[in-house]
Amino acid sequence: MQLLILPVSLMLLVSLTASNAQNGHLTIPEWPELQTHLETYLDARRTAFADLNTKYGRALESQINQAAERGDLKLALLLRSEKARLDALVETLTKPPSNLEVMAAQTKLPSADSAWPSPLVTLRQTWESSAQKIREHVDSEFHAVLRTAELDLTHGKQLDKAAAVLSFREAFVKATLTSALPAPPEIAKPTAPDPAGGRKMKIPEDAVVFQGHSYKLLPIPPRNWEEARKECERMGGYLSTVGSKEEHEFVKGLAGSQHIWLGGNLDTPQGTPSPWRWTDFTEIGEGYWQVDSAARWTYLEEEALKQGSRRTKGYLCLFEGRWLPYPNVESAFVSGYLCEWDGIR
Repeated sequence: MQLLILPVSLMLLVSLTASNAQNGHLTIPEWPELQTHLETYLDARRTAFADLNTKYGRALESQINQAAERGDLKLALLLRSEKARLDALVETLTKPPSNLEVMAAQTKLPSADSAWPSPLVTLRQTWESSAQKIREHVDSEFHAVLRTAELDLTHGKQLDKAAAVLSFREAFVKATLTSALPAPPEIAKPTAPDPAGGRKMKIPEDAVVFQGHSYKLLPIPPRNWEEARKECERMGGYLSTVGSKEEHEFVKGLAGSQHIWLGGNLDTPQGTPSPWRWTDFTEIGEGYWQVDSAARWTYLEEEALKQGSRRTKGYLCLFEGRWLPYPNVESAFVSGYLCEWDGIR
């Protein structure tokens, strides 16, 4: 039986102990599209987690700085330890996995500690939820590819090759979709949640209250989205997010006819569509965009090419009730930004 010649990284990937393997290597039958799909799967997985881990790292660094500024050494050290765990995980993703079990472990952080304080619990839970969605998406797609290969080979009466694909598919399922990929760890919730999320809130006296949150529309400077984000965080808040139709109508009323920054952004390698996320890196969804997702992506890709950038970036601007995808972190159109706090004075 002829074997598909794979790159070193992919040969390492399929090297594992299996009941029907010889010398610990699972043989893969010749199937023209398998190599391409393996490479696509690994690249999609690596890219998605790189994006997620970058945002998680940024959130951790922000929390470390805030904890240090208010003299909370214990929390700062715990957050720094979590950042070190994340950095170690990021490093493993740059290396080709030696087997399927190692591959699965490359997308998991060590189990959380039930004694963690509320701010760290919230951050980790958000990461776990996003990571699980990524795994379910990319792993399920590749599993479907393997299943299709198995059926095609079976229909073509290439039964030995189909059996080899089946063995690999079953090993893949065991490693990534079931036993080797458990659900996110249970994290004990604090009995008295801190509405500020551990931040030292500096809510302005003239902040407007809506559904238990405080909002303040601030004028430029800064005109830069990143600087606006940092300014909100300096005051213990964040660039505003929108979680409901009612909140959208409220925020729209505050903005009036101004162009203002909200807390949504996109940052992904060129040619790799990725969801927009709020500053806590939760997905935004369809929301209230002026144009659909395909048009947004095409526009931002074209702008990135014009700028000679290898990454496609976007920043969410609200104007007259519609969300606009700005390609530059700074815009002359923007006249303000909206900070939000999880609580009231």
